[in-house]
Amino acid sequence: MQIVIIRKDALALIPPLLSVANILADLGHKVHIINSEVSEPISTILESKGITYQILNFTGKTSLIGKIIQYLKFRYNARKILSKLDFDLLWVEDSHTMLSLGTFIKRYKYVLQISELYNNDNRLMKAIGKVIDGAELVFMPEYNRSVMYQIWFKLKKRPVLLPNKPYFVPTQKEIEAIRPNYSSHLNKMASKKVILYQGRIHPERSIEGFVRAASLLGDDFLFVIMGKDQFGLVEKYRELNTNLLHIDFIPAPDYLLITSIAYIGILSYDPMLLNTAYCAPNKIYEYGAFGIPMIGNDIPGLKLLEHNNAGILIDENNEHAILNAYYWINENHETCSQNSKNLYNKTDNKETIRKALEMLKIS
Repeated sequence: MQIVIIRKDALALIPPLLSVANILADLGHKVHIINSEVSEPISTILESKGITYQILNFTGKTSLIGKIIQYLKFRYNARKILSKLDFDLLWVEDSHTMLSLGTFIKRYKYVLQISELYNNDNRLMKAIGKVIDGAELVFMPEYNRSVMYQIWFKLKKRPVLLPNKPYFVPTQKEIEAIRPNYSSHLNKMASKKVILYQGRIHPERSIEGFVRAASLLGDDFLFVIMGKDQFGLVEKYRELNTNLLHIDFIPAPDYLLITSIAYIGILSYDPMLLNTAYCAPNKIYEYGAFGIPMIGNDIPGLKLLEHNNAGILIDENNEHAILNAYYWINENHETCSQNSKNLYNKTDNKETIRKALEMLKIS
C-alpha cells in the first residue's frame, strides 16, 4: 500500500504524526511524506525505515498578506506534487493543511488526523467541514474530542481514538549515545530529583502554582522547564523559585533524554477553554514511557491519570494541595512509577491503525 502523508508545517512540531509514519512503515506500507521541514535527527529515523519525503520550502510570514501568499504557495506546489504521485491513500494532518488544500483532496481516498478542537476558529472549522464528510477515516487523540466532532459535524461514524503516544522511545544505549550533546544541562541536574514541565510555555498552561510550591521543597529537588519561552514567562517563574532551570527547545526525539531523568512530571492546562480542558497531551505518554509519576490540574482531559493511578490531579491554584501532592508522590514513588509505565504499555496505536485500515480493506 502506497500512503502519502501531507502536512503544511514542520514534522518536528507534531511528534504524533512522526509516530504514525513509523507505524505505517512497520505495518508494511510504503510511506512518503510531504511537509515544510525535515530536520536531523528525524531525517535519519525516516530513512532507516525506508520512508521517503519531499520538502516544500517557504519562509514563515507574520503579516496577513505574507500568510495568504504562504498558503497559496503551499497549495499550488502540494497539488502539483500530488498530481504526479501514484498512491493509494492520502493521510492529511492538521487543519491548516486542510485549509490550504481544500476540496482538492476529495479526488483521492483520504484519511484525516485532527489534533485540536478548533472550536474558536470559524475559518479552520469551515475548512474541516468541507472535507471531513468525505474522509474514509478520521483520527483524533482524545475521546471527548471525538464525541464533540461527531456531534458538530453530524458524522455517521465517531472518529477513531489515536492517543498521542510517542513511537520512538530511546533505549538506554541510545540515551547514553546522545548524552554528551547535552552534558551542560545534565550536569546541572545531577543528583537532583527533577520536577519537569515540558512543552509549550504559555499563559493558558500556567505552572505558577507548581513552581511556587516546589520552592518549599528541599535542595534535593530541582524544577526544570523545557520548551521555548515565547511569552517571557521563565523570568517570572524564576522570581517565584530561584531553584529553577530552563532548557530551550530540543528537537524530537532528543528531548526524551531530559524526560527520562525526571522524577515527577507536571501537566497544566487552562480549565476555562474547551480545547485545553479536554486536552490530549503527548506528555502523558512521554512521562509514562519512563515510568514518571505525574501531577496535573483537575480537568477532564487528565482524568486517565487518576483512573490508572499514575498520578494526582489537584487545584492548580492551591499551593498547599500541590505541595502535598509532591510529598505524596515522593512517598509512593515506586508504585506510582509502575502505574505510569502500565498506562503507557496498555496503549497500542499500532494495533489501532492496523484495525482501522483493515476496515477499509487496506492491510
